[in-house]
Amino acid sequence: SIEGSANIEILPGGCLTVSGYLRNYNGRAGIVVNSDEVGTGSLITDQSVLSTVQRHISAWTSDVHGWHFLSSPVSSQAIQPEFVPDPPTANQDFFSWDEATATWINTKINDGGSLVWNPEFETVFVLGKGYLTAYDSDQIKSFEQVLNVQDVRLTNLSCSGSDYSGWHLLGNPFPSAIAWNDGNWNMSNIAGTAKIWNESNASYTDIPANGIIPAMNGFMVQVTEGSGSLTIPAASRTHDDQSWYKNSGYPKIKLLVKDLDQNTAQESTILFHPEATEDYNPKLESRFLAGYAPQFYSVSGEEKFSTIALPINGLQSEIQMGFEKNNMGFHIIETVETSDNLNVFLLDRKLELEYDLTGGGSYLFEAADGDDIFRFSLKFESTGVDYLSNQSVVTWMFNNELYVTGTDKSVLVQVFNLTGQLLQSHQIRGAGMHIISVNQPTGMYLVRLGSSDIYQVLKFYIYRNNN
Repeated sequence: SIEGSANIEILPGGCLTVSGYLRNYNGRAGIVVNSDEVGTGSLITDQSVLSTVQRHISAWTSDVHGWHFLSSPVSSQAIQPEFVPDPPTANQDFFSWDEATATWINTKINDGGSLVWNPEFETVFVLGKGYLTAYDSDQIKSFEQVLNVQDVRLTNLSCSGSDYSGWHLLGNPFPSAIAWNDGNWNMSNIAGTAKIWNESNASYTDIPANGIIPAMNGFMVQVTEGSGSLTIPAASRTHDDQSWYKNSGYPKIKLLVKDLDQNTAQESTILFHPEATEDYNPKLESRFLAGYAPQFYSVSGEEKFSTIALPINGLQSEIQMGFEKNNMGFHIIETVETSDNLNVFLLDRKLELEYDLTGGGSYLFEAADGDDIFRFSLKFESTGVDYLSNQSVVTWMFNNELYVTGTDKSVLVQVFNLTGQLLQSHQIRGAGMHIISVNQPTGMYLVRLGSSDIYQVLKFYIYRNNN
């Protein structure tokens, strides 16, 4: 019981569960859930009380970084003026997603050269609906109404057949995280994997069953056919920000491709499961949604997948990957997660190279105009299968660092100037990618790689910006 002159504050990263009665006689100031750039507090209660729940939103830093999914944990929260100024300005964006037309709907429109409120946009947050926001400076926004503590039922979710058919932006309606599809959700014609927007990667991240959707966070779901419906259950609320995954024992690999120029990234997951078939399985798989990062997805038939499921007997198999750059330049494919009982090899058809990703490798490559979208594929082998690795060495220079990969032997790497003077010497051993800093001034250099059966000489240029 919070008296009229008292209050409770939940600090960023803190949490409070009230399992019995909760009374607040101090209005919006009586209960405050704080948020900052590090985290947000969490509150779980079954009492509908007036509160203030904050959400820190970091500013945009480029055209691709600074977008956030947002949802309301309270009922009847007005959008203006806290989230969109009255009148709107050019310094913020606030959108909703329309599945039928596959478009983002803005809260503001241009009326004779002035920005005004879009009269077709709702004036208050809809519980269970997600929104897309961006601001020109860091913000701490406050929801100041009665907490939602009830299940939220969403019905008549369409599947229009547009380019983004069936995708809907929903929202976590509670001041705590929720566990997605954990057995409490009542879903009809809804795919088993959701997506949240990963701001740092500028792309979507798949959320499988039992994965975590943060407080006040929007998430995408897809209607598989006809009309979809689901219940966002209060029983799925949790303070834990770590996903809980059932230990199925089935092999799995998750890869991440990074664009080193724009600092964006896209995940792709392949899992092996006894219920997987050649046809699309909405329970296990997730169709691909493009963000601002390079597009990286698995391919089956005419479909693109961010998560694909293969039969267990497909462990001795190869799967086609799609890669579409967002700009030219260097990229890295990293192993985020892989099963102990699975060997994984990346096939680069452009360079005619097989690269071992088993156990957490990474592969740096250059993307250029005209590259085949299906340049890469993945080859899988269960542990115990003999495999003879490709011994060809690939060497390249990037940001004045020398990269050497493609060998598991001992190789001597030597750097010379054009007069033949030896400047640096390095002995590398073991498989994987080796990175050597070339600490030399601006100019042209030669690098020589040598072993019992490998010999390469390359010429490269180092540029130092003295400013």
